[in-house]
Amino acid sequence: MDNRSPAAAEHTVKLWDVQTGYCVNTLKGHRNSVWSVAFSPDGQCLASGSDDKTVKL
Repeated sequence: MDNRSPAAAEHTVKLWDVQTGYCVNTLKGHRNSVWSVAFSPDGQCLASGSDDKTVKL
């Protein structure tokens, strides 16, 4: 994994650069609150799980 870190807020997942503190991407698509996020072991894929009963990759 590199210096990115996910954070869930409302219906989006924001990807932050932990060295600069800047948001580098906002991932949209869930209809309800996001409750979980996880990187794949190689750091190339991010999964998010929502209260809308969906998982987004």
